[in-house]
Formats: sequence, structure tokens, C-alpha cells
Amino acid sequence: MHAYMQVVTNGYLKAVQHRAATNFAEPRLSVASFIVPADDCVVGPAEEFVSEDNPPRYRTLTVGEFKRKHNVVNLDSSINQIININNNEKGI
Repeated sequence: MHAYMQVVTNGYLKAVQHRAATNFAEPRLSVASFIVPADDCVVGPAEEFVSEDNPPRYRTLTVGEFKRKHNVVNLDSSINQIININNNEKGI
């Protein structure tokens, strides 16, 4: 999950959803990297990114807790999008 880097850097690096646009004029190169820590691994802001002027923006959680919370947020967002599409089709 790309969001781990955002948490570890205390928001210095921003997590974005992957989006790719085709370009017929130039070839596109994608490089995938996977970081798959164990569910009991702890993720939180690293000391190097936290100071008195820049307090922690994220709680420290285990990867298992993080995945459960992240997946619920994404699921909720997907459900809202489906409901909005259905309502638009019905003219609601």
C-alpha cells in the first residue's frame, strides 16, 4: 500500500491512486514495487519527520489495523459512488 510511505514520512510524501493515461506519441514505462509487511508490523511517523514544529499527523498502528481501516474507507467510498450512479440513472 502506497499510503504507508505517507504515514512513515508524516505527510511529506503524498499517497495517490495510480492512474495511467495512454499516449500514442510516446511509449510509457511503469515500474511496480511491492512492500508487503506482516500484519503485526508497526507503521507510524518516523522520528526524522516529526518535530515540535511538525507534530505527528498519523497514529501508529499495526499493518493489520491499518489495512482494515484503509479497506473500510475505500469500500465506503466505492459504495457511495455506486449509489450516486444508480440515483443519477433513476433521475434522483
